[in-house]
Amino acid sequence: MRRTCQSIAIAALLAGCTAATAPDAATAQDEGIEMRSKDAPPATAGPSDDVANATDLFARRWRLVAIAGHAIAAADPASRQAVAFSPAAGGARLSGRIGCNRVSAAATMTGSAIRFGPVAATKMACVSADDLRAAAAGVPTLPNTLEADFAAALQRTARYSIVDGTLRLQADDGSELVRFVAADR
Repeated sequence: MRRTCQSIAIAALLAGCTAATAPDAATAQDEGIEMRSKDAPPATAGPSDDVANATDLFARRWRLVAIAGHAIAAADPASRQAVAFSPAAGGARLSGRIGCNRVSAAATMTGSAIRFGPVAATKMACVSADDLRAAAAGVPTLPNTLEADFAAALQRTARYSIVDGTLRLQADDGSELVRFVAADR
């Protein structure tokens, strides 16, 4: 009897050891585990990275920091120069504030490719402190140039990437058109 109990205990122990093997491919994908042999190189960006980027895109508000390489200074970065993306049929919808105007645009998305439709925006005349100084000096200014530059950049956007809390909208040639940082940074 004692030998039978020992045999059962050893069998159970061995069964438990074999049950703790590596997860199968489906489980690994669901849990975000990378499966490869020890000699295989790390995987390159693929569809799961696109899903992670889309999830990150929708989960945050994005503060505008540059258009065409030109830094954007905002008096109230948390609210005045920020956008959010929300899932929509066929892709996403961008909405938020740029300058003193509200903006909105539909976008189609496939992986990291993104194309924006026409940009809708309010038409309030934005006057910055620089505009006021220029006007006082007799220099004419063009209100709402930030909004116009932003809308033009969206129309040229072909893809996006998110790395370390920075969202970049890029042209077909890979050049950066617009850069955002997560608003919580």
